[in-house]
Amino acid sequence: MQLLHGAPLLLIPVPADSETGTHDQALLDSLEACTSGSGEPIPPSADGLPFSTATVPGEGERRGSVLARMSGDGLLYAVVLHKRPGSRTLSEHRICLGRSHGNDVVLRSPSVSKLHAWFARGEGQQYFVVDAGSHNGTRVRDVLLEPRKAMQVGSGDVIQFGSLEATFCTPADFWDVLAASPR
Repeated sequence: MQLLHGAPLLLIPVPADSETGTHDQALLDSLEACTSGSGEPIPPSADGLPFSTATVPGEGERRGSVLARMSGDGLLYAVVLHKRPGSRTLSEHRICLGRSHGNDVVLRSPSVSKLHAWFARGEGQQYFVVDAGSHNGTRVRDVLLEPRKAMQVGSGDVIQFGSLEATFCTPADFWDVLAASPR
């Protein structure tokens, strides 16, 4: 559990195109960059886990992880929600998500706005998502968020940023899923 520092994750599927069998390379590149701190591929885990961990260059501790397990014809990425070194977001208390390279979580998808949404932590282990006035909207459990109005999210909640779907997950639930999955 120490690896994730108690931070929640977004599980983001990247399906393969049904006709070509290829994945959206821009989205893959952005997910790899926000999980590894670079655009370089992440080597397999040395500890035998079915995901890889990466260290942000210049830091002694692990700050991100990516689950690059095959899920049918798609890939499933686990992005830790934390402040990314080098992000150009204005608030230390928000984890900003969007298409722009200055965000903490970068999602290079045409349906995602430059600054699409942000996450904030409430009291205890409560987390909230806020739509930043995005063009294509943010949905939580199929409910369209009003711009700049916070909605609490919990483990297992499906969040849509434009047409990109992600699942909010606590570290404990993430480890439970990994422990139960075949290796």
